[in-house]
Amino acid sequence: MTAVPSTPSTAPPPDLHPDVGAAAALRQQPGVGVRLEDLTRRYGSVLALDGLDLDIAGGEFLALLGPSGCGKTTALRAIAGFERPDSGRVLLGGDDVTAVPASKRDMGMVFQAYSLFPNLTVADNVAFGLRVRRRGSRADRRRRAEELLELVGLADRAGRYPHQLSGGQQQRVALARALAVEPRVLLLDEPLSALDAQVRVQLREEIRRLQLELGITTVFVTHDQAEALSVADRVGVMRSGRLEQVASPDELYERPATAFVAQFVGTMNRIPATLGDGDVEFLGVRREILGAAPPPGAAIALVRPEGLLVEADPRGAGRVVTRTFSGATTRLAVALPDGLEVRIDVASVDSQELTPGTPVTVTPAERPALVAAAEPVEEA
Repeated sequence: MTAVPSTPSTAPPPDLHPDVGAAAALRQQPGVGVRLEDLTRRYGSVLALDGLDLDIAGGEFLALLGPSGCGKTTALRAIAGFERPDSGRVLLGGDDVTAVPASKRDMGMVFQAYSLFPNLTVADNVAFGLRVRRRGSRADRRRRAEELLELVGLADRAGRYPHQLSGGQQQRVALARALAVEPRVLLLDEPLSALDAQVRVQLREEIRRLQLELGITTVFVTHDQAEALSVADRVGVMRSGRLEQVASPDELYERPATAFVAQFVGTMNRIPATLGDGDVEFLGVRREILGAAPPPGAAIALVRPEGLLVEADPRGAGRVVTRTFSGATTRLAVALPDGLEVRIDVASVDSQELTPGTPVTVTPAERPALVAAAEPVEEA
């Protein structure tokens, strides 16, 4: 989607800076804020959005994360104007745009499938929105396309056609096209899902640097946790049309607000536990409870792989099952009594003796633990 910018640029975009912090200082003006108020959207009997409320600050990079069917893409399309909510409002810079057509919302959209025009050159694809909106002369549109292609590292591909580019290059063209008309909001609908792992990492970093350079408000929908946590200012985790939590990546990981967030974001060990008076007992020790305690009854402690300590011990009740080297860290799979298996991250330099078959003792680190109610066991 393309749209006419509210304030045309009079200078070419700055060159990419390798340092994200320095790039942030290059913002010329803060982006526009977006607010969703009590959005509801149904598809027959399916409730895709259930009274969704969300505030996105001007210039913020917000990622929407969640399982399939949680409503994240519907929320993005409601912001873009492709979906009309059954109730609620979409506000852009304080103005109600709920009834404004997508073509007039001053937003740029990058789709998962690129959606480039195969019969147009790279430069003409980038300049397409400017031509449709009759923005500037042909020379002005060509110059703007060259600026954007330089910004995304494709200046030498301007005369090629989409089929002559790799997937990552095509997605860069789609990004340049969305930015060409200087939209007030940039919307990214799982734009990296069709790319291989190495290209995904490189392109997501480039998208983040561009966003910081331009100071544009950005909403990024993804099902990939690593993408969301690595590039976003804040991440909103959705479930059944509602937001479970909106927080910075480190807060989301270290202090999840609900058991769902804790288990959805990152790897989480589920360890049988016993609730005490203000604390919880698991793996033979007691720890404070992080957040609210579940109702009385059976419980489980939710512990990250780095939240467990492991030590080689000839009398230990655990056994190392597998050892996966990942550079500075090594992940161990450790079998404990009663069929429980946990994942533990240790520094690789300290893991040399922790080979498969080694007896070990496992204890929780000295930190509060998140506790959830145990799921009931269904009878056969």
